[in-house]
Amino acid sequence: MRTLVALSMAALLTAACGSAGGTAGPLDIGSVWYKHPTTGDVKECGGGFYPGVQIRRHSCGKALIAVGYREVEKCPVAAPGALCVTEEEMARAEAAEKR
Repeated sequence: MRTLVALSMAALLTAACGSAGGTAGPLDIGSVWYKHPTTGDVKECGGGFYPGVQIRRHSCGKALIAVGYREVEKCPVAAPGALCVTEEEMARAEAAEKR
């Protein structure tokens, strides 16, 4: 019984840490994208497959949301009219991070 409870708690904690806004799940290894609705600035909260990635991605997203960004989907999969991020915007954001 203890094992079942421990596994259930671990699953709940992991599920809550996918992303700050909820578009990335706990098993999603990709980045989560955020866009400022006023300025159009795009930021990435990186993904990957390493210990703690979900917690770091969640913390990154919470910090961006706190300053006005919104979690967005990639434009090809976003609902029509929804705030989204294009491939070009993602490439620019990634290039800016490397500088």
